Amino acid sequence: SAELKNLPSVSRCLESEVGKRLIAEFGHGITATLTRRLLDRCRNALRAGDLSAAPTLQQVLDTLEHSLVREVSPDGRRAINATGILL
Repeated sequence: SAELKNLPSVSRCLESEVGKRLIAEFGHGITATLTRRLLDRCRNALRAGDLSAAPTLQQVLDTLEHSLVREVSPDGRRAINATGILL
């Protein structure tokens, strides 16, 4: 699909002002991983026809920021403690 070419790259996301702020706040590793994961989902949705247009850089960054907050927030993730209890 031609829309795949309109999808921002991982580098473009991470090198943007917002991307740099997210890296400073959450760390490079998780920010890069979630960016790749998000863009992979967008690519798959475009290929499947579930998305008619590629999201803009700003839309990707907004979604990325929400994903990062959810990922690192204590109430946003499930974890299993050492006794095997789901927290």
